[in-house]
Amino acid sequence: MLNSVNFQFYGEDGGSQPGWFFFTDYMKLDNRKRKFYVQSKLYCIRKSRAHPDEVCGKSVLEIGAYDVNGSLRQTIEKMEPASYKGVDLFSGPGVDLICSITDLVRDLGAGICDVVIATEVLEHVKDWRKAVSNCKHLLKPGGVIIITVPSIGCGFHGYPEDHWRFEQGDIKTIFSDFDIEELWRSPESEGVFLKARRPQRLIEYDTSRYKLYSIMKGRRTLKNRG
Repeated sequence: MLNSVNFQFYGEDGGSQPGWFFFTDYMKLDNRKRKFYVQSKLYCIRKSRAHPDEVCGKSVLEIGAYDVNGSLRQTIEKMEPASYKGVDLFSGPGVDLICSITDLVRDLGAGICDVVIATEVLEHVKDWRKAVSNCKHLLKPGGVIIITVPSIGCGFHGYPEDHWRFEQGDIKTIFSDFDIEELWRSPESEGVFLKARRPQRLIEYDTSRYKLYSIMKGRRTLKNRG
């Protein structure tokens, strides 16, 4: 029985990296989503290798760490972080702590890590504002956040839920209270990549009236259904 499949990823510099993902979960995704899953995960790996000083001796928290489609953990642990903690809703490979992204500051405290990674997570969280706020406040001043999210045009993938789509402008606005070091939309698939740094004094951007595209409603809205 085929359990996993190998993909070859070609980076912006012409280089490539192999990546392993569970075939059964991968095949549930539409073609556009498959492309961005592969590209986003492996792009994060390639970018993180270029900045080991941001990881070595630092505390890393990966949100959505359940390893069913590839993980950054092994690559980042080679850079010798002081700690690496994986968080998800369910117990499984790569998960050290079971907790919702919206409860992380409550349960772990604020300013507890140097690096936050959340690849393909925010679209699944109904209360995206609280999720984003938790990500921001988990970081120490000067800490780095790495995020990938799907944008409009990426098909529905309800595993376990699917709510939101983010355009590059959305991420730029939502993280306007951070120092954005890299922000781009993939030219090959519907998704956005962000690398940003928390300022020494965080004045959090108010997202309470910000409308995001709901894949359930097919338009921008303050709240999703349900």
